[in-house]
Amino acid sequence: MKITDLDLTALYDLADECIAMYHQEINAIQAIGHNKGLMNSTATWVQGDSENEIKMQFILPDYYYYVEEGRLPSVRREDPEKVYQSILNWVRAKGITGQPRNGGKAPTQEQLAWAIYRKIHKLGYYGTDHHGKHPLKTTLQRMDSANMKQRAADIIAKTLNKEIHADIMDLAKLSK
Repeated sequence: MKITDLDLTALYDLADECIAMYHQEINAIQAIGHNKGLMNSTATWVQGDSENEIKMQFILPDYYYYVEEGRLPSVRREDPEKVYQSILNWVRAKGITGQPRNGGKAPTQEQLAWAIYRKIHKLGYYGTDHHGKHPLKTTLQRMDSANMKQRAADIIAKTLNKEIHADIMDLAKLSK
């Protein structure tokens, strides 16, 4: 019996609890004036390296790293198109629109993303590290404090126990 064949509903509830912790951390940053916006995020369970290993995986947007860690001015080590695309995805996710200047047309989201990319390329971006806030790292610490690993192990053990008991009962019926 593979662990991923079990009914893992309770584990998904635990993953939802972890995401709620993460969202609380993001909201705390917003409350003190760092308007990062609530990033779309989920958590899921995936099979690990063996058939009896399971891991929780956070699914975050591609621009998350820049929000969490910031970045230094560019020195052309990164693919500029990849960085620009991440910024454009962020602009689109936030619904950011430009304002017309001097009676002209409003810039497109692509133009806004390019302007942001150019400024970051020249000056860098401090991200949450500048203010001592790391929402994902803090969430992981909170998960450790809340014994999430042990709770997950208990859920798996309880589910396995039910499965084994059901198999024993089926065998008992067959032997009659």
